[in-house]
Amino acid sequence: MNNIDVNVMNSDIIRTFLSNALMDEVESFTENYIRMISEEALKSKIFRQYILLFVYFGVNSFVHEMGYNAEKMELDAGRICTDEIQTVEDLQNRIVYILSAGIELREENAQNRYQNVILTSTRFLQEHFADEDMSLNKVACEVNVSANHFSALFSQEMGQTFIEYLTALRMKKAKELLRCSDKRSGEIALEVGYKDSHYFSFLFRKTQGCTPSEYRNQKETLI
Repeated sequence: MNNIDVNVMNSDIIRTFLSNALMDEVESFTENYIRMISEEALKSKIFRQYILLFVYFGVNSFVHEMGYNAEKMELDAGRICTDEIQTVEDLQNRIVYILSAGIELREENAQNRYQNVILTSTRFLQEHFADEDMSLNKVACEVNVSANHFSALFSQEMGQTFIEYLTALRMKKAKELLRCSDKRSGEIALEVGYKDSHYFSFLFRKTQGCTPSEYRNQKETLI
């Protein structure tokens, strides 16, 4: 067993892979990982079992460090580890299974976190859209995510950019005020978050297809 790459027993390799890998990279990673072990060492059933347990505990450690709920993964992967490994192919298949379980759990938790970020940010915007200093950076700070990541995540999950969503909220309120109040356009602009009434009118026409005055004078209620 002297011809074994020392990295085989480096738990950081497992942790780094689980932190960044895609599901379709698991098989190639596993193949390369097993290649670091000599054929002579792999002939030993005990050693094959040891390698599998090493990978399993590496995945389990990663899962707990990230604060994930690993109960289901522990049950399934633990059962896999207790069976005897007859061949190198068995070893490879079980490592693939265990690594895949870890990545799947990571993705599930990431998705849940993303959903919480979006839910919190949209609620915050619905409550504070009229703040004239409202910005992507301000909301990103509120949900404790970097501005760049939040921008990409928001667009991906909402199907529109942050500015488009904020503008839509403001326009919806502006139309309500135009229909249900006698406030002037400049007053409404301030009330929905725009200091510049001309810019408000420009945005209103751009997004609604008519000026605020034209909208107010229409007999039909626009949604």
